[in-house]
Amino acid sequence: MALVQYARATISVNSIDLFEEASVTISRTTNSQPVSTVHWGYNGETPGAPMCELSVDNAVPSSAIEFDPGTYMLTLSPVGGPGPNGIKFVIDVPGGPTMQFDGFIVSDNFSHAINASSKITFTARGRFETTWE
Repeated sequence: MALVQYARATISVNSIDLFEEASVTISRTTNSQPVSTVHWGYNGETPGAPMCELSVDNAVPSSAIEFDPGTYMLTLSPVGGPGPNGIKFVIDVPGGPTMQFDGFIVSDNFSHAINASSKITFTARGRFETTWE
């Protein structure tokens, strides 16, 4: 069996490449609700409000914070949209897929500990209107 090179993810927010990004997670949910009946038991799903959620851990060097999510949080400003201004998640493989969505940065957290790097973690939420393309 031949060795395989796997995808490496990178992220940019409003065209700012996050070079200190250490971890990224994208979650998509339909928020559907189960429908049960006495006769059938579980009988299906009723549609909910679908959404996409993005969580990013960004390392903090001693020189400066690369990206301050608070800028968007103070005014609850939406981040970008389609094109170069959106929250864009890119799989770094020649000809590989990308994902992009409009959203709001809704929370952030700064942490550091002994024997661990300092980091800012932020979460963004937006519409589930994208697929891997």
